[in-house]
Amino acid sequence: MAAISIPPGSFGRPVRRTASASPVPIGAWGISEKPIYTFASAGPAGYDLWRLLITESQGGTSYAVIINEIKFLDSGGAEIPATGGAAFGSTPVNGTRAPSVAFDNNSGTSYFSNDPSGTGINIGYDYPANVPVGGVSIRADGSPDYAPKSVAVQYSAAGVWTTLFSFVAPTWTGYEWKTFMGGTPPAPSNPPLVLMTIVS
Repeated sequence: MAAISIPPGSFGRPVRRTASASPVPIGAWGISEKPIYTFASAGPAGYDLWRLLITESQGGTSYAVIINEIKFLDSGGAEIPATGGAAFGSTPVNGTRAPSVAFDNNSGTSYFSNDPSGTGINIGYDYPANVPVGGVSIRADGSPDYAPKSVAVQYSAAGVWTTLFSFVAPTWTGYEWKTFMGGTPPAPSNPPLVLMTIVS
């Protein structure tokens, strides 16, 4: 049987090994009953690195950013839990105001940026696997002048940040939730499921 060349990275691990379901008599069409190996490569739609890039707070570009909670959503508005990964973001004023507290489901803690929003404040989550983000819910702190105003929802592909959608938020009241939708989940960063069957 002629050798088959498989480009590096084109296929993942073998996912099953089976004998043919309907044996074909040896010699018929030059085919005999042999083991069948099926290989697959797949990845969920979306990307694993997501962030908010905030360039203005409600009080203006000289104000820092304070956010009580962030929840990334899929295109249907369902929460994508921030578990198993790690929060990241611009330098906070201190360790108790770190990016992680914006993803802890605790209304008693809030992220507080060390720098003003005009410098470009980012805060996000590094998921353990690709997720198809289509929106975001944000909860303001008790000081709504520090809530985000001009925001871009971005994902990272090969180290390059790309904006999925952006918005200008209306005025918040203290500890108010606002939800923003408007993105179409991007194409998978991994190739879609590919099957290859080799008859040995």
